[in-house]
Amino acid sequence: MKRKINNNRLTNEARACIGVSVYKLKADPTQAPGVVDCSSFVQWLLSLEGIALPRLAFEQLHFCNQIVFDPLEARAGDLIFRTGHQPQYLDDPTLAVGHVGFVTGDLTVIHAPSKEKGVVEDPDVLTFFSYKSAGVCLGRLG
Repeated sequence: MKRKINNNRLTNEARACIGVSVYKLKADPTQAPGVVDCSSFVQWLLSLEGIALPRLAFEQLHFCNQIVFDPLEARAGDLIFRTGHQPQYLDDPTLAVGHVGFVTGDLTVIHAPSKEKGVVEDPDVLTFFSYKSAGVCLGRLG
């Protein structure tokens, strides 16, 4: 099912959380956007467009309609996944993920990586993939 989302609106809402939202591992989704972890942040963000994402990053990956393995194929509105510190998977260990971010219309990535950083914006998808954990893929909603 194709989903049309307002990327400009979501990008603006996500950017409003930079330097404001507090990161907490296993954050209660009802506290978003004030208190978030990576997946509750993305879950809250997409809920603004009426999309009910699952709670955890690995579940969010499997909610996507299409999985793209080339970061250079990133498009606005994609979710971007990497292994993170505690990767999980449903049935395919090659799709183990532990971290998720949102790709903006400028092809930057907004995500909540840690308590020290809160919500940040990486300048591009390759920067997102260059952290200590390996990049896995993009998830496309429509």
